[in-house]
Amino acid sequence: MMYWNGQWNWGAWMGMTVMMVLFWGAVAWAIVAAVRGSGSSNPPSAPQIVDERLARGEISLEEHQTLHQAIRTGRSTPTTSSQGAMSASASRAEPS
Repeated sequence: MMYWNGQWNWGAWMGMTVMMVLFWGAVAWAIVAAVRGSGSSNPPSAPQIVDERLARGEISLEEHQTLHQAIRTGRSTPTTSSQGAMSASASRAEPS
């Protein structure tokens, strides 16, 4: 490799420098990717959010089923009868 009579020319030094920078850049990139998780940062879907809210106890099973039905049918808000059920469950949570 560009070795002539016991001495390196400037091209060999430049090549080695570039390769060293690329190597350490790849090492740094690998470390950053590993720390960040290099994974998908996709936001959770609507059914996943509803499931998590049920698991945390933020909504009742009745509300969970109503919201899942609204998601499946594509409605943006639950029907009137389900809103009454939601307000009834909310009133149960409030102390009198």
